[in-house]
Amino acid sequence: MCPKGTFSNLTGLTGTGDCTPCTGGYYCEVSGLTSPTGQCSPGYFCESGVDVATPSNKTNKGSGGLCTAGSRCRVGSVLPEACPAGQYQNLTGQEDCTSCPAGFYCLEGSKTYENTPCDEGFYCTGGARTASIVNSTDTNVKVCPQGHFCPSASSSPVPCSNGT
Repeated sequence: MCPKGTFSNLTGLTGTGDCTPCTGGYYCEVSGLTSPTGQCSPGYFCESGVDVATPSNKTNKGSGGLCTAGSRCRVGSVLPEACPAGQYQNLTGQEDCTSCPAGFYCLEGSKTYENTPCDEGFYCTGGARTASIVNSTDTNVKVCPQGHFCPSASSSPVPCSNGT
């Protein structure tokens, strides 16, 4: 009989070495399985041979764990996926990333946005991937228009005062 963390749909097995470690993205909760129990839970990743839907690497078999900051783990994740540029995740164990707020930009795998303000002379709408449009096609970053000014971390242009 195949132990927890493994499965096999073959008959006539001679030992546990004939069992297959639970497939990446899935877990095998009990012994004697012919297929995995189900997919790994959101916020967690399951590489191989995992026996619980929410692995911690301290109490489970196989390799898997809590999703890391700067990444997301959707249902059935084999490994954490880095947050895409324009998004961030400052918490562990998350299924998705959050859009970078207006006035800031987020690089791929960002854990925070607080130290990445948009450049002076530009303004960033939510989800910006770069600090300026120099060498970029980021549509969430815009050049400050005439008659306005845009200090660092601007989310919209500020009109110049009358007479200036």
